[in-house]
Amino acid sequence: MRKGLPLGISIVPAAITLGVVATMVILVAQVTLRPWANTDDGYDTRLNYSAVNEDYTRTKVARVGVPGTLDGWQPAEGTDPADPVANWVGSGCAACHGLDGSGGIVGPDMSEVTWEDFIDHVRDGDEGMPSYTSSVLSDERLATIAAFLGIEKPLAVVSPPVHNPDSTPKPQDPPESSDPNVATATAVAPESSPETGVDPSPTVSVEASPTAVPDAPPLIDLPVTFTATTASMTVDGLIDDWAGIEPAGVIFEPIAPIPGKKIPDLPPMQGEISVATDDQNIYVMLQIDDDYDFTVGDRKRSAKVAVMFLIEPDAETAMGAAEDDQRNSLGMVDIWHWTLDCGPGELAGGGGVSGGNDPGCNFDDEYALTPKDLEDDGSPDAENSLQGVWLHSGSDGGNGTDGRWTFEMSRPLITGDPQDAQMESGKTVKVALAYWDADQSEKGWTDLGHLQTSWMGWIEVTLP
Repeated sequence: MRKGLPLGISIVPAAITLGVVATMVILVAQVTLRPWANTDDGYDTRLNYSAVNEDYTRTKVARVGVPGTLDGWQPAEGTDPADPVANWVGSGCAACHGLDGSGGIVGPDMSEVTWEDFIDHVRDGDEGMPSYTSSVLSDERLATIAAFLGIEKPLAVVSPPVHNPDSTPKPQDPPESSDPNVATATAVAPESSPETGVDPSPTVSVEASPTAVPDAPPLIDLPVTFTATTASMTVDGLIDDWAGIEPAGVIFEPIAPIPGKKIPDLPPMQGEISVATDDQNIYVMLQIDDDYDFTVGDRKRSAKVAVMFLIEPDAETAMGAAEDDQRNSLGMVDIWHWTLDCGPGELAGGGGVSGGNDPGCNFDDEYALTPKDLEDDGSPDAENSLQGVWLHSGSDGGNGTDGRWTFEMSRPLITGDPQDAQMESGKTVKVALAYWDADQSEKGWTDLGHLQTSWMGWIEVTLP
C-alpha cells in the first residue's frame, strides 16, 4: 500500500490555491461586471463584450488614478435625459473615462475629442470601445453627455483660415468716417511732436473677431528655404560647433482651427533651425525661446518637440493630411518625436534598436499618414538610430526661468527603412516643426495645444 502525505498537510496547499483563484475571480468580476451604473435602457459598459464581439479587446489607453470617488451614488431609473452629470455617470461613461472625462483605468481622456469623433466612437465603437446605437443611447442623452464634456456641435463646416503674410493689413490712410478712438483694420500714422515724442512710423491695430490671431508674429519670407552646411557635429546639446552656421528663423503658431475641436489660444513663439550633414549623418539643431519646464516623471509638465520630414511627395504638413481635411491621407511622413523622459545633457535615442521606440528616453522614430495614424516605425527594416541631447539656458534657475531651448539631433542620412525619409546629397528635404509648451494649462500641454510651423508650409532644406 502506497503511503501519501497526511490528509491535513495535503489539504492546506489546495485550500490556499483555491483561495487565490477565488480572489482573482472576484477581482475580475468587480472590474468587468460592476452593474452599479445601469440606466433605464438596461445596459452596462463594463460587461465583457468579447463574448459578443470577438474583436473587443478593451481600450489600448490606460491611466491609473481616477479623480474622486462615486461616494455610493447610483442613478435612479428614469434619469432625466437633460441632466449632464446623471447621464455621464448613469450611462456608465465615468467608470472607464473618469468622473470628469479626463481618463480612467481603461478609457482615454475625452477633453479634446471632436464632435465628429465623439459620435463616430460612441455609435460605431473604436479601439476596444463597444458601439452604442440610438436604441441603446438616445440622441438626446448623447447630446447631453457631449455637453457635459464641453464638446460643441459645429454649426457649420467652414474652411479654417490660412495665415498669409501677404494678407496682413498694409499701412494706408484711414477712411474719413473712421473714429480714431476705435480699433480698425487700417493703419494709422500718428503725428510726431516734441511734446509726445511719438514715432511717426505707421502702426496697425486689428479689430477683435473670431478669426483674429492675437499677438500676430512678425512677417518672414515664405517659403523658408536654405542650404545645409557640410560639417560633422558632436551631439551634446552645446552650440559651439554650430558657430558660424546661419540658422533659419521660424514662427510657431497654434494649429489651424478645426470644426468641433477645442484649439487652445496660444501666443506664437519664435525659433531657429540649423541643419548640417557629413558623408554619413544629418544633424539638426532646433532652438526655441521659452521658459524652462522640465519635471521628472511628468511628461506633460515638460516641454516636447517633433521634427517631421516628408516621405511621399504629396503628403501635407498636417502629419500627411491637409489642414482642412485631416481624415484623408495624402502621403506618409517621417516624425522624430521627442518626449522629455531624460534630463538635460543626457543622450536620448533608440541606440539602433529594432523598431522605432526609444525605451530609455522616449525619443521615438515614428511615421504618420494622418494625425490619427501615428505609430512607431514597425516595418521589417525599422530601426531607431536617432540621437539627441537637449539643454536650456535657464535650467539652473528651475522651472519658469526664461531662456532658450536647444534640441540637438542626428540620424544616418540613409537608413533603408521605408518609414524613414531617405536623404541624399544634392536633394532637397522638406521639414516641419512642432513644440509643446508645458505652461499651456495647469496640467501641462495637451495634444491639440502644440505650436507648429505648418502654417508656413514645408521648410525646404537643400543638402550639400
